[in-house]
Amino acid sequence: FKDEEIIWGADPGLGIDVLKKLGYTGKGAIIAYADGKINPKGSEQFKNADIVYHKFPLNSLDTDEWHGYSVVSLILGKDIGTAPDVKLHYFGYMPDSNDYQPVADVIREVIRFNETLPEDEKISMLGFSNNVYGIDETHTINYQDARLAAEECRKAGIMIFFCGENSALYYNFATLKKGTQEFITLTQDKNIEKPFIDGSV
Repeated sequence: FKDEEIIWGADPGLGIDVLKKLGYTGKGAIIAYADGKINPKGSEQFKNADIVYHKFPLNSLDTDEWHGYSVVSLILGKDIGTAPDVKLHYFGYMPDSNDYQPVADVIREVIRFNETLPEDEKISMLGFSNNVYGIDETHTINYQDARLAAEECRKAGIMIFFCGENSALYYNFATLKKGTQEFITLTQDKNIEKPFIDGSV
């Protein structure tokens, strides 16, 4: 094809066009995602989206990380977002593939923050692009504490999921349009018997 013959964005992928036709937009859902630091107004895809940005820790450097921009665009980007109307609490931190203490710390920060929110503004789920379970434990430290933090998160009433190659369940944030209970029912139907959801954006 010649470049001028291509209609860019006509098919954004991920089944987003189907989601839009079905009316799944993420409206009313409040979620959190933790990934590399970003400028929440730094992309045309989500500069007007409902994003509350949390830098963690507060005294860390303000450095942008490309992966975070990709993740946020896939969540609520105006052209390629699976749930453009969702409210997103984005926790920008510095992931470390060999040390999972930052993961444990940011999970506990989400729990702490959520306790300060009114009931109708609480975060219903927290997502990560890494996986505290599908790792090489011989070359990774502090993964045990990250797993404990994930369990604490679940007990605090926040659904948590990690991404991995052997995902037990693939889903879109738009599933939350009609509430968390619908999503919980879906996971039960899939026979997920874990304290976390191993999924994929």
